[in-house]
Amino acid sequence: MSSIGDQYEDWFRSGNRDLRVFLDGRDLSDDQFTELLLTDQFLRHSHGEDHHVGHYVKQFERVAADLEMQTNLWLECFGYLEESGPLSKSQREDFVSALPDVIRAKVQEELSLDSHPKDPTGNNGAPVIPRYKVESEIGKGGFGVVYRAWDQQLERHVALKVIHSRESSEGLFAEARVIASLDDPGIVSVFDCGVSPCGRSFIVTSILDGQDLRDWTKNQTLNDWRPTCELIRKLCRSLH
Repeated sequence: MSSIGDQYEDWFRSGNRDLRVFLDGRDLSDDQFTELLLTDQFLRHSHGEDHHVGHYVKQFERVAADLEMQTNLWLECFGYLEESGPLSKSQREDFVSALPDVIRAKVQEELSLDSHPKDPTGNNGAPVIPRYKVESEIGKGGFGVVYRAWDQQLERHVALKVIHSRESSEGLFAEARVIASLDDPGIVSVFDCGVSPCGRSFIVTSILDGQDLRDWTKNQTLNDWRPTCELIRKLCRSLH
C-alpha cells in the first residue's frame, strides 16, 4: 500500500489543491499527518506556490497545538532556502528572528545542531552519507529524493532514497523490512537503511537501468496492446 504522502501527491498532481478536501473522512496518526503536511509543503514549493507554515497553523488546530510539527515544517522551509547553497550566518539569524516567538527557540536549537553539510561530490542539496557517493539525481517526489550513488564498500551502483523530513521515519524502515523479505525479479532488492549525519532517513536498493514507466506508456499505441498486457501481467505476478 502506498504511503499517505504518495496518495496525496497523486491527488495533488491531478489538479487538486485543497488539503482539507483530501483529509475529509481520513483518520491519520500524527506521523501520517506530518508526512502529509510535508508532502503538501514540498509540492507547493516545487510549483512556486505559497507554502508558509502560518497557513497550516491557521487551517488546522492540530498543527497549532503541536509545536514539534510546526518545528519540522519550519525546518523544511529553511531547507528550501538552502537549495542553492548554505545560508550565511546573518541570513540564518534573519530566518530565526522572523519566526513566531512560541517556536523560535526550538527551531534555533535544531538549526544549531544541524551543520547542513554539502555532499563531497559537490552536488548542492545531496546528502552526506558515509559509504555512499552520490553521483546524480534520478527523481524526486513529495516524500523524498532518489539518487544514483556508488557504494564505495561493495563497489557497485545503487539507488539511494532519502526522505525530505528530518523526523523519525519508522514507516520507511518498515517498508525496507517488508521489501527485504521478498524475493522476486520484479521487486528491487534492499541493501541498507539508516539515518544520515544530517538527520535524514534513507534506504538503499538495487538500481534499475531502463526507461521510466511514464515515458514508456507514452510510446505505446492502441493498435498493439500486447506489450502493455504483458507488463501488467508481470506487475500482477510480483504484487501477488
